Amino acid sequence: MSAAPGRGMAPRSPSSIEVPERVAAKRPPGSGTRLGWPLGFVSRLGGQAQIGLGLLLAQALGMAAWSAVLWQRFALTYDYSIYHQAWWLIGHGHLDPFSTILGLPFWQNNFELMMWPLGLLGALWPHGPVLLWFQDACLSCAEGVAWLWVCEAQAHLPSRHHWVLGSIGIALLLANPWAWWVISFDFHMEVVALPLVLLAAYDLAHHRRRAWLWVLLALMCGDAEASWVLGIGVGAILAGPRWWRSGLAIAAIAAGWLFMSVFLHGDSGGSVQGAYGYLAGAAATSKGGVPALIAGVLTHPQTVLVQLWQRRPEIWANLAPGGVIGMLIPWVLGPALLALLASELASGLTFAAPLFQSVILYVIVPMGSALAITRVHSRWPRVAIAVGCILVANALAWTSIWSGYIPQRWLRVSPAAAAVLARAAARIPASAEVVASQGVAGRFSDRPFLYPVLSPRQQIPLRVRDTWWILAPTVGIETESARAGDSVVAQLAGPLGMNLVMHGGGVWIFHWTHPVSVTTLRLAGPSSQLPAWLFPGAAGRAQLSGPEVKWRLVARGKPGYVIAGDYWREPPGTYTATVALNARGPVNLEVWNATSEVLLARLTVPQTRAPTVVSLSVNAEHLYPHQVFQGWGPFEGGFPGPPRDDQLEIRVWTPGGALISIGSIGLERVR
Repeated sequence: MSAAPGRGMAPRSPSSIEVPERVAAKRPPGSGTRLGWPLGFVSRLGGQAQIGLGLLLAQALGMAAWSAVLWQRFALTYDYSIYHQAWWLIGHGHLDPFSTILGLPFWQNNFELMMWPLGLLGALWPHGPVLLWFQDACLSCAEGVAWLWVCEAQAHLPSRHHWVLGSIGIALLLANPWAWWVISFDFHMEVVALPLVLLAAYDLAHHRRRAWLWVLLALMCGDAEASWVLGIGVGAILAGPRWWRSGLAIAAIAAGWLFMSVFLHGDSGGSVQGAYGYLAGAAATSKGGVPALIAGVLTHPQTVLVQLWQRRPEIWANLAPGGVIGMLIPWVLGPALLALLASELASGLTFAAPLFQSVILYVIVPMGSALAITRVHSRWPRVAIAVGCILVANALAWTSIWSGYIPQRWLRVSPAAAAVLARAAARIPASAEVVASQGVAGRFSDRPFLYPVLSPRQQIPLRVRDTWWILAPTVGIETESARAGDSVVAQLAGPLGMNLVMHGGGVWIFHWTHPVSVTTLRLAGPSSQLPAWLFPGAAGRAQLSGPEVKWRLVARGKPGYVIAGDYWREPPGTYTATVALNARGPVNLEVWNATSEVLLARLTVPQTRAPTVVSLSVNAEHLYPHQVFQGWGPFEGGFPGPPRDDQLEIRVWTPGGALISIGSIGLERVR
């Protein structure tokens, strides 16, 4: 017996992706159950749906384990500290948290109001990688919604084809390497919004009023996610006349939310004008704000088209693993198109490459591809299966090429460095102010005052007298050059005379109780002369007893490099390298191009009878190719290219057995 369309039922329309009613009575029991609430319906699903959910659960557990590794190794950066500090403050009763990382109230960070409900989780369990695990759960839930949507659309198929197409669908959802990249890079509210957006689209497609709840919750995740909600409205309009009214209403609400965020300065963490003003010209945006920006884009659409054409490698990399044909489904095309435009039209390359800002593409595009294949199967079964197999092979190729690169890209903190950071984290009180290199700042954000080191000559506010300084110039994903970070370490130990508490693995921990009169501190800029004790090689040891002026790097007595690991990113040219040393035996002074491991210059010094400054002329005019993995052929990732300058490295080698003491090293450009 059939039921009339109504609340909770999908309309019988060619544009709907629901199973036709005339075949609903022929389904196996429980094979096409719609999403219900609560999600206690899993036991009523068919075997294929349960197996798919089991595979997604296994993936979720793997992601949780990987997140735990990243957390234990302190591989959490600036972005994580933004959210974790606000989460920790809200959980500790600070209901209007101020982000010292951004320098503004947290609610102005793209209007991400969802952090306040998440703060309840922080109040219950504020320790460990719980915030990362919550992110993993959100991504897995979104994939689960997409999978059940696919199962519903395929429920009317014959049993054999049902399993074949179902296997294609779950493979496309699982075999997307960018999902792992997203959960490897800190925490971002886009992932929290993802299941809400999927649920909103599903319920809207089935004419359920509950869709409005998901829309509201998704908007609370931020103004960036509001563009996805706007895309849901666009998708509803494209789906057919029966969704036009709802689609227009949702699109209007999302656009209104975006304008409200701009009006209230909720987008101060990343303003619309700052990201997209170049599309209309600076003059237009400065005079009229967002309306002038929209008018400028509409009157000069060629700028948008040129930008999209230039970003075609990034667009392809974002869409290809999921199967581009998924964009043919209206419910996918709307949010996917808006997500692409938002990321690819932003100024610079920061948001263009595959990452968290495009995470919605890594779920709905594979889902759309599975739905598109299901539709094709009704007329051309063999064609549908053949296309599905090609898409799965393509997705597996992307995964095999890029998955192995994940640890190299995101796990850049050694166990030795993590051990030092763990001892420091256990010792630093929550009331103290922490200044940390941005590549390892994330784990130290459980406090009111944290300032990441982002650039040379940065001015650091000193809010409390008890300050701890965590410098790791070559550890983690750093935005500043190693030379700039090394210069700050030299400044803290030398002119400022801070207390060096511990060090190791490239990490330096200082403690400073500053005078009451000191309220700010300007960090040092990159220096052409650095203390040698910063760079002990395999045959060297930092001797740090007594005052800093007496600190030296000494030889261990075995053959090898006494000094190594000093990196100077410099353009092509001619340089002079200097080493202040006292050697009672022969040593080699060498300068290497560390980018390609090429020896540029070498000087053998028999011995010195007293402390001596040895100079060496270096010809570094040739620019060597940078070995940065970008994929290959049609599987290139579309990531920003390697830095233009080479890394130069000064090394001192000894055959062993001699007393060697090195005070400083330097590198200056001659021409």
